[in-house]
Amino acid sequence: MIMPNDVDRTLSMGIDAYNAGLSVVGECDKELPEFSVQLNTPLSVQYRAELLSYLLFLAETHGSVDERRAEFIRKVLDYDFKSDEFTDLMHRLDLHKQDFGGLIPTSLRAAYQYDLKHGTKNASETIIRVLDRLGDAFRLYSMNKDMLEEMDQRIYILSLTNWLAAQGFSDTLNMAIDVPLPEAIPSAIPSLDLAGTQNQFEKQTEEKRKLEEEQVPEPEDLDTLMKELNDLTGLESVKEDVNSLVNLLKIKKLRKERNFSDIDVSMHLVFTGNPGTGKTTVARLLARIYHALGALSKGQLIEVDRSELVSGYVGQTAIKTQEVTNSAKGGVLFIDEAYALTSGKDKSDFGYEAVNTLLVEMENNRSDLAVIVAGYPKPMEDFLQSNPGLKSRFNKFIDFPDYTPEELYSIFESMCSKSGYTLSEDSKNKVKDVFTRMYENRDRDFANGRTVRNYFEKAMVHQANRLAKASEITDEMLAALEPEDLEDYPVKKSEKKGEKKYKSQSELGMKPDLNVNHSDQSLDHSMNSDSEINPSSLPFNPEEFKQVSNELSAILAKAKNVSSETQSDLCVYNEPDESEEDHRDSSNQSSMEQNDLKK
Repeated sequence: MIMPNDVDRTLSMGIDAYNAGLSVVGECDKELPEFSVQLNTPLSVQYRAELLSYLLFLAETHGSVDERRAEFIRKVLDYDFKSDEFTDLMHRLDLHKQDFGGLIPTSLRAAYQYDLKHGTKNASETIIRVLDRLGDAFRLYSMNKDMLEEMDQRIYILSLTNWLAAQGFSDTLNMAIDVPLPEAIPSAIPSLDLAGTQNQFEKQTEEKRKLEEEQVPEPEDLDTLMKELNDLTGLESVKEDVNSLVNLLKIKKLRKERNFSDIDVSMHLVFTGNPGTGKTTVARLLARIYHALGALSKGQLIEVDRSELVSGYVGQTAIKTQEVTNSAKGGVLFIDEAYALTSGKDKSDFGYEAVNTLLVEMENNRSDLAVIVAGYPKPMEDFLQSNPGLKSRFNKFIDFPDYTPEELYSIFESMCSKSGYTLSEDSKNKVKDVFTRMYENRDRDFANGRTVRNYFEKAMVHQANRLAKASEITDEMLAALEPEDLEDYPVKKSEKKGEKKYKSQSELGMKPDLNVNHSDQSLDHSMNSDSEINPSSLPFNPEEFKQVSNELSAILAKAKNVSSETQSDLCVYNEPDESEEDHRDSSNQSSMEQNDLKK
């Protein structure tokens, strides 16, 4: 157990580590201005954001940023958020999915360039030690030991040490620091021995893999899972299709148990439909159902998009796709907007390499991997036509229709019930009218279940503002959502002018804008999934949250802010290939984000 004086020392250790690294990047900023220029932000800003991302990365294995971890971040890095706010940010960034553990921090790259310039090794070594010591302090201060968190830290530090060794730092690094540093760091952190770190890295990685395997959940009760599926609002045709698939898998299992010849039942599926129709929710349930049936060994869902499969350099996309499929073994790999891998691209695009690699991995792991591709109907048809192998493996389509007005109201009523809210008859009638008009006038912005959630969250805010003016608040008042709390249907200009209304993208067979930078969307992807919280519901200043989120998102998009000549040395994350015009646009966007941060 950590005593009070130990807590103080641990916190002091974290602050000293932060300041030591700050001294290094300060010197790098002075002597290597090209980093700040090409990254469009001071290295000190990048360094602070990298450390926050690193700590959130470590906390992911714990599942949340508890109050002790949040206090540590506030006192060391001066990010003034509450525990649940840091947790929301951690889930939104989803850094394990973004392969943060394989990234080389910009601050370390800058320190390495500084060492090359001065013929030293000390700045680079210090940055690695800072990360290691900060991770130790973060974990100790939390007073909540988590083996996977410690394992992630060790593997990450070893990977950075291996990277440094690959640059020519093959001998044991000494502690003579040319860059001015606080006394605490040299005395507190032992020297790094780069000899044999590859073996250590492989050993730690294998230990983590075994630890994760030991944590495979037991199969859940199939009847309970099927009830959970069938209790979902609407989606009757979807439920019918899933039930038929489950029945077929039951028979397959029974035939195997009774030594009948095996029947081939594909678990790969195509989900088509508009946003917010429950595709992710059903995919997550299916993974658990497959596991309960014994068809999959683990039952986890790994959700990705183009940016998590495609890299920007020849040969790297295959590796990246293999890593994703390896993480999905035993479960379901859910690829959202799968058409982005091939739509609007020529055959030399790395998206086609991802598709080819995916097909190989599906074949190699056909007995313990299910792949679900999802998106709008017409683009998904084009996607499946892009490669003959796709058509042969994805022959089962499940369409997710838009929710009807009655189903939208049922979802809203369920949200109210779960949150302890009641509706008067007038309120019920108003909500029904609003959803009917939303459905009849739905356009490409209509998001089904997400639209309902947004409407519900706004109602809660309006009620809170109304009750704040009351001198006395009863329990009945707290529970009731009155008609004045419920927004009216927003009549759009096109409707006022009698212009033709849009139908949903699914009905029109439209493709969304495929010219957008899909890698820019990767960190926001979790914010758009069916199960995530809308930013307006967060219990803190959303603009401040957005600034920090943008700052951290920029860490994974620095490749777009550097020239092609220096990209491999300066970028933190290798993004998919883009044209020079794309780079200029991305740089301008990043510049605007940084200006927002300064404001």
